[in-house]
Amino acid sequence: MNKGTVFSLDRFLALLNIELNSIKKPGLITAAAIGGFVFLTSLNFTNQDPAMHMGNFALFLMLGGLIFTSYSFKELKENTSGMSWLLIPGSHFEKFMVKLLVASAGFIVGITCVYYLGMFLGETVNALILKSPHQYLDIFSWDFLNLIGGYLLMMSFYVFGAIYFKSYHFIKTSLALFAVFLLFGVVILTIAYLVFLPYFDGLSIKPEYKEILINAQRNSGHVNGYQESHFQIGGNLPVFNYIMKAWMNFVTPIVVLIASYLKITEKQV
Repeated sequence: MNKGTVFSLDRFLALLNIELNSIKKPGLITAAAIGGFVFLTSLNFTNQDPAMHMGNFALFLMLGGLIFTSYSFKELKENTSGMSWLLIPGSHFEKFMVKLLVASAGFIVGITCVYYLGMFLGETVNALILKSPHQYLDIFSWDFLNLIGGYLLMMSFYVFGAIYFKSYHFIKTSLALFAVFLLFGVVILTIAYLVFLPYFDGLSIKPEYKEILINAQRNSGHVNGYQESHFQIGGNLPVFNYIMKAWMNFVTPIVVLIASYLKITEKQV
């Protein structure tokens, strides 16, 4: 096997086996605790919210997954284990992809199986004894798929935080994201304020612009059975939404993960 290659399936599988063995014991303990909690909540006959399981699953996925991701590269911050990890046969790319695979697909599949098992057992007992079962978690619904997409997006930031920060990875990454989103919100509000300031007198629209707005609404025609205003806005807004979703769900995490990988390559053996 050529050790100079960037990727080797044999090395990748060996690294994956090492990674899974290192988290097997704490993973089983955590899985048992989560499964037990889900089993007990499934017996709660006082809560008949149809979205109960979706809400609980979202909490375990997002909070648990992001905490898990935050410490997935802890070897880089510990001198002894960090050196041992770097000396394991394999390229930086293989080691990075193993960590990423476990934190993404591995965690999603694992938490889904654990949750579903606890839910199935709990709801079965509930249906037989308490007669008040809840709606099952639908893993094929759009809500579930959107949740997975949201987790993968947030996970990419926490992968970068796990590599960049030397300690308190989850807390520092969360604070950094909060600061970035807050700054982004301030910038957007400032731009909106400067653009629309001439149209307002305090918090109210100036009378001359208010009259124009009212007349535009009254005079909006119809284009092929649709209101003109609906045609103009509705025809462009979905395209804008698709672009923003593609940017957030695909471009952003890819860019962040590339930056994370480049950060890892700074660690030379």
